[in-house]
Amino acid sequence: MAVWTVFYDPTSKEITGSTGGTDIDSAQQTYMDAQGYRSITVDQTDTPTDNWYVNDDEGGITAKGNMGITMSAESCNVDGTITFSNVPENCAIKLNKQHSYTMNDDTGTLTVTGKHANSYYITFTHPQSQKYFWQGFTFQVNRSTL
Repeated sequence: MAVWTVFYDPTSKEITGSTGGTDIDSAQQTYMDAQGYRSITVDQTDTPTDNWYVNDDEGGITAKGNMGITMSAESCNVDGTITFSNVPENCAIKLNKQHSYTMNDDTGTLTVTGKHANSYYITFTHPQSQKYFWQGFTFQVNRSTL
């Protein structure tokens, strides 16, 4: 185990930096204070990176989780569907990094209907993004065959 000083945003609880030990350089401390960051000391083996977040009670850190979203198929024909399961309510959704949507219900199911043959990339970002990794999927919409 090692002791770390972890700097974090007090609003989002996202980790913004860490230093081994508790002896912090005064210039670094001044900079972090000026940014509005807080710090806590933790004792753990892994380096506290942005794969971790500060607990709500600010008493330690926790590893980010996986949302567990699944995709029903990697491809469909035009007018076919692909279903994504375990999508959290208020999850941010981006299609091909251009079109932004929000999951507006709590069913956990998002059904996409393929209207144009192409390859698509869809990403999901949890409303509590500091606690969960985003997830991305590629799927193909094929031309219908006669």
